[in-house]
Amino acid sequence: GNIAEDKEQAKEESEKKEEKAEAKPEKKEKAKAKK
Repeated sequence: GNIAEDKEQAKEESEKKEEKAEAKPEKKEKAKAKK
């Protein structure tokens, strides 16, 4: 696919990873520290 499609897919995948991480309290705290 083109670059825009690849970026969009990567964004969706990273968001899914964040959702999984937020299900776990420890990783949730680390995510908060990043932002």
